[in-house]
Amino acid sequence: MPRSAPVTERLLLNREEELAAIVERLASARAGSGSAVLVEGPGGIGKTELLVAAERAAREEGMAVASARGAELEREFAFGIVRQLFEPFVVGADGPARGDHAARRRPVRAPAASGAGAGILDGAAGLATPVFEAPAAGPAGGPVAERSFAVLHGLYWLCANLAERAPLLVAVDDVHWSDAPSLAFLGYLARRVGELPVVLLLASRPGEETVEEVAADPRAVVVRPAALGPDAVSELVRAETGGRPDAAFLDACRDATAGNPFLVRELVREVGERGIAPAAGQADLVRDLGPKTVARRLLARLGRTSPFAVPVVRAAAVLGVDAEVRHVARLADLLAGDVEEALDALESAGIVSGARPVGFVHPIVRSSIYAGIAAGERGRMHARAAGLLRDEGASLERVASHVLLVEPAGEASIVEVLVDAAREALARGAPSSAASYLRRALAEPPRPDARPALLAELGSAESLVGDGRAVEHLREALDQAGDAEPRRLAALALAQFLLLSGEPGRAAGIYEAARTGADRRDLRLEASAVAAGVGDADAAPRMSARLAELRARAENDPDAPHVTFAALAIADAQANEPADEVAALAERALAGSDRRGLGWVTGLVAMFTALMFAERYDRAGEVVEEGLAVVRARGSAVHFALCSAMRSCLALRRGALGDAEADARAALDAAPRQAHGFYGMFALATLVEALVERDRLEEAERELERIGVPARATAATYGALLNARGRLHLARERPEQALDDFLAGGRHLARGLCTTPSAAAWRSGAALAQLALDRPEQARKMAAEEVALARSADAPRALGVALRAAGLVRGGEEGVDLLGQSVHSLEAAQASLELARSLAELGAALRRAGRRADAREPLRRALHLAHRCGGERVAEQARTDLLATGARPRRMLLTGPASLTASERRVADMAAQGRSNREVAQALFVSLRTVETHLTHAFQKLGIESRAELAGALDRDTTS
Repeated sequence: MPRSAPVTERLLLNREEELAAIVERLASARAGSGSAVLVEGPGGIGKTELLVAAERAAREEGMAVASARGAELEREFAFGIVRQLFEPFVVGADGPARGDHAARRRPVRAPAASGAGAGILDGAAGLATPVFEAPAAGPAGGPVAERSFAVLHGLYWLCANLAERAPLLVAVDDVHWSDAPSLAFLGYLARRVGELPVVLLLASRPGEETVEEVAADPRAVVVRPAALGPDAVSELVRAETGGRPDAAFLDACRDATAGNPFLVRELVREVGERGIAPAAGQADLVRDLGPKTVARRLLARLGRTSPFAVPVVRAAAVLGVDAEVRHVARLADLLAGDVEEALDALESAGIVSGARPVGFVHPIVRSSIYAGIAAGERGRMHARAAGLLRDEGASLERVASHVLLVEPAGEASIVEVLVDAAREALARGAPSSAASYLRRALAEPPRPDARPALLAELGSAESLVGDGRAVEHLREALDQAGDAEPRRLAALALAQFLLLSGEPGRAAGIYEAARTGADRRDLRLEASAVAAGVGDADAAPRMSARLAELRARAENDPDAPHVTFAALAIADAQANEPADEVAALAERALAGSDRRGLGWVTGLVAMFTALMFAERYDRAGEVVEEGLAVVRARGSAVHFALCSAMRSCLALRRGALGDAEADARAALDAAPRQAHGFYGMFALATLVEALVERDRLEEAERELERIGVPARATAATYGALLNARGRLHLARERPEQALDDFLAGGRHLARGLCTTPSAAAWRSGAALAQLALDRPEQARKMAAEEVALARSADAPRALGVALRAAGLVRGGEEGVDLLGQSVHSLEAAQASLELARSLAELGAALRRAGRRADAREPLRRALHLAHRCGGERVAEQARTDLLATGARPRRMLLTGPASLTASERRVADMAAQGRSNREVAQALFVSLRTVETHLTHAFQKLGIESRAELAGALDRDTTS
């Protein structure tokens, strides 16, 4: 056994509590409840030993273990950590145990059943296949296939399939050195691990963003190993020196190492090799052997082991985690036998482990040796490593990981390797790694004629992960491209990135630039510019004249592209034109559109928003579901977030608060870096309003604080976000702050030529805030303005909301009449919660007027509707007023298909068709717990106890 092994075992001294906390979570996972555990601390504190002990404990209890370790030089190796974790399972399984390959290539709409006897890559897990199989790289200049979200979803289900066979420990050491795609997966799994019999055990130095997110989760367990105490240090000194250490000597050891177990081990090893007695008189000498001398002591020890030790460890340090003996020999210019001899000696000295490929006993050892190599020599060694790995046919990404550490030299072959590695990373669903390779390829640099295409590829990859540098690189590609088609592709990629980032005005400018040198009257590009510009507070005023010209051209061109009508639809919707006319334009846009690509999903925003403002909610719902079908096939995280944000806003308007909250959270979770982008503000606004209606005001405050509201933005959705914050302030009885937000949101929308109250009922909100501030005249003026606008658009929901505010600020009999009109208008709208609110306000007004008997019926209806929507705030108001009338409201019990939310109905329908919970979750890109929650609610509302009763219960049309 290597000399270092007993010391490693002893480093678990003082770690009983930490290990017990981890073992407790392992037991919970075996009982079916997963969790995330973070072991956090500086290098050498003993994190690795805790993970090793946890893995051993898990195996002893029959759990499966997937383990990996980050490496300093492997941070750009796409899904490197993920492959370490799962390749042993994937590669080790073939045939049925691995999963039918053809089935894994099919869309996920009807995944294969997954169970204890199923393949680990069956069902949605097959979406992870590109991670483990060498993918075909895309063509130069070709469109980027964005599949990162699909891959994350697939990896989650791979975990689920493995955990179904046996409870699973996923252990990752040195997470701070993980590659970005793997970090994205670990964060994705951490947020969902509670529903699986899985423990996600991460060890990291402090500061990694994903790890901090895990630590902030109240459900996670955070273990922070403390410095070793005197007794533990004393035992280590006795084991090394054979003598009982003096107290002053022990104090010196602890002072020199701060109780860090690795440094204590190195110190006592040095003490033992020097023959220093553990006496008080040697304390000052021990202090001089502090942590700053670790590298020097390592090199001195190397010289005492083997004449080949130094070149061997340097070669191994440069090669990294896959340092095969033959590669070490070639890089060190040694014979394989000499390398093996040196490795044996190094193992005895506690510098390398006995495993192969060659590995160091601790990252600090490797880092110290690597740092001891002169920078120029390191670069030359990485260049040679890249060459020998390429000669042996190693993966492009393995070769590229070394090229990244070589100084640029203008070599065409280097550019070729990096570009090919980038395309392979994209095919795996790792655009962040691809961007790193392409940035380095640009620095090489490429031939001048190849630069524009390379810039376009880089910008496209960066845009997929929300990297702001995409703008610079795509703009440069646009400026340098000599041919029309490369310019057009770069322009489209840049414009779409700017749109989704919340800068539609800049996107409009890019569409305009794309027309330079081409047909200046290109209708498609002109319409795209207008459609983007009208969604921007700064750019919209410039679009007025162009809108008139676009409308005239569309009327005279029977072949006008669909985006022309999309631009006209959203512009007219914002301008408060009649709903029928807006809806007709949106339908013309939809009729001519090609619904197959992600570009269509981005452009869907204008058509969806126009339909939503026109209150064609059923049609808007159909359209967004079409978009989600495209997204699920393509696997784009950004576009999944976009569609989820749209669906959440639609659910809020219809009064399905549970669905609104779930979809808003899904949008923010899928692409968190875009939280302040177009759909991020859309989703956050919806989430805040949904939480307010559910009377979870403190939670709404926390979400706003966590995500933040930008100081300024130009996208129209910024106005909606300010409006949502105003509603929260109003609910928290802060009318002055509420009024400020309502008016600021209104000014923002007005600058963008958006006058329709369907966008945001900010005038109603401001009127109520003015009323609370005892400014009745201003309140009446604002409420009347919104009523007039809503009547002009013929939008019953918007009119009902406006009439309610007008009734509240008027008061008296006139107020009661206006509230009655509000109820009447909302009866014709698909807006259950707004109807409930108006009924509640009408009942309250009647009660205040002394008409208690008349008040009871609207209050009962309000209570029933609000309860069905999940609107606790309105329900509590209606219940309170109903009690004040002398009525005794019975507990609300909602049953029947009509009581199901849209998400509950969707899940129940699929379950009624015979699909398992797993199949439903995989097909809808949601978690297993989400499906279970929806089905539980559906069973309660339908009054059934088994899936066999679902089909019949869904056919019933009664509610009570």
